[in-house]
Amino acid sequence: MTQVQPKPVIPEKIFIQSINITNAQVNAVAGQTPESWDKIEYRVATKTQFAKDSNDCKIIISTEFRKKGEAEESVISANFTIEFDFIVTNLDDFRTVQNPDQSEENPIIIIQKDLGLALMSIVYSTARGIIMTRTAGTVLDGIILPVIDPESILE
Repeated sequence: MTQVQPKPVIPEKIFIQSINITNAQVNAVAGQTPESWDKIEYRVATKTQFAKDSNDCKIIISTEFRKKGEAEESVISANFTIEFDFIVTNLDDFRTVQNPDQSEENPIIIIQKDLGLALMSIVYSTARGIIMTRTAGTVLDGIILPVIDPESILE
């Protein structure tokens, strides 16, 4: 059995259609001052949607920041949800649609890992900048998501 070589990702075929910040909140107990990153816990989650019949793709990234006080209550919290809409003009090169139950309504869409990594790199790095900008002048002033391997947040 011969293995199919993965196709290379061509960045010029990836277009960001829109970026929408659907949630941006920073909350703090009165009297809190800007905090250092090492005292803040964070969580990142993503949801990815690929169309089965078009070149559209949506990736939603959600982040949550928390600093707990001495009694374990949150004294600083922040939540951001950002939606990225992409068009990948050669998406068919990376997409496989499977219908295990022979249903047209519930296909399983499998995307080549290299394209997923490229898109997640764009999403995460852009979200880092958006969050840093949105937290300026707050108790999280200067906070930025750490640099990570985008593979760690692929679904």
